Amino acid sequence: MKDQDYHAARLPRDMNRLRNSTKILDVNKELILSFLEFAKANGAMPATLRNLIWSCMTVASIINKPFTEATYDDIVKVVAEIEGKYKSEKTKTALKSNLKVFYRWLRKTKDYPPEVDWIKINHKRVNNKLPEEILTEEEIVKMADAALNPRDKALVLVLYESGCRIGELLSLKIKDVQFDDYGCVLIVPKGKTGSRRVRIIKYAKKLLHWLDVHPLKNDPESYVWISLGVNTKNQLVSYVGIEYVLKRLAKKVGITKKVNPHAFRHARATHLAQHLPQAIMNEVFGWSKDSRMSSIYYHLSGKDVDEALLRMHGLKPREDKEAKTITTRICAKCGEVNSALAHFCKKCNSPLDLKVMLEIDSKRKEFDDFMKEFLTYYADVDKNFKKVFKQFVKERNFEHLFSYKDD
Repeated sequence: MKDQDYHAARLPRDMNRLRNSTKILDVNKELILSFLEFAKANGAMPATLRNLIWSCMTVASIINKPFTEATYDDIVKVVAEIEGKYKSEKTKTALKSNLKVFYRWLRKTKDYPPEVDWIKINHKRVNNKLPEEILTEEEIVKMADAALNPRDKALVLVLYESGCRIGELLSLKIKDVQFDDYGCVLIVPKGKTGSRRVRIIKYAKKLLHWLDVHPLKNDPESYVWISLGVNTKNQLVSYVGIEYVLKRLAKKVGITKKVNPHAFRHARATHLAQHLPQAIMNEVFGWSKDSRMSSIYYHLSGKDVDEALLRMHGLKPREDKEAKTITTRICAKCGEVNSALAHFCKKCNSPLDLKVMLEIDSKRKEFDDFMKEFLTYYADVDKNFKKVFKQFVKERNFEHLFSYKDD
């Protein structure tokens, strides 16, 4: 599965939005479409193409004249509006970078043409967040607890624990989730270098619960995160839909910090940085190799990452063999097939493992002893109750369980 699945699914919609736009001149639409074909021919992926569509449509709506007739002064006005309208440096950088690339293609020049060559691009990535602005795990758990359905509960917690980019998470299909006796592993993309494993430990059961009731759980090709809406039911949920869920839950529990999908990745990275070395952080989050760290950066196997995360959670990794993969559990009582980490049968509610069974038996015996003691005591202090109770015990042949004081 590629990371671009999510963007590939959304690309046709963006193309139609471009073609049907009433704010963009037809001549500019044709130029944008030609530019996209050029970018595609040069290996641009769906995510890049979507970014180019958005950038070109934004510029076209501002410039409001054929691209070919735009002057230096027109471009200055466009950049000035970008600087004034958008707060995010990332957004401004994307728009200005794509504007320069577009005009280099349009003018068919090797270097940037004069009308855009002057545009300065800030490539420096600055993290201005203060510690108190970062979501805490407690706040994230509160959001999950406030969710009214298992999909949203799992989404909030898996988005955090996985530290995945939202595009990676939305690209997940059911076949990409592998449960084992430690939790589960997500097979998520890692850009152009292939896929990577992401270990989920603490909140794996929340994901399991969602997949247990997933409307398309028997289809391994189905997306994990599907819409529950009436008009979009069982379709891949949109980024806007995810953002709406997160903001609604944050508001519900009184969180005023900035809440968006990337805030969860940022929070997870901040929290894990206290426990994991940089090399493992790179592997967990799918970050590219930093040339300044080449002497200490090395490729880590999934086992290395698992061991570090398991130890952080107080779990001891197996030394003799890999964790045994569990696919299903069969109920001994009714024969129902249950999910890997389930403790009770979803059909008859019987316990599925010995530990749970012994715990239930112990609690049941404790309760039975309590009830026997209580009923015997009450029968001794209330003569009317004692008379009725003795008759009831006699009819049920339970005399061997109770003894009474003589009247």
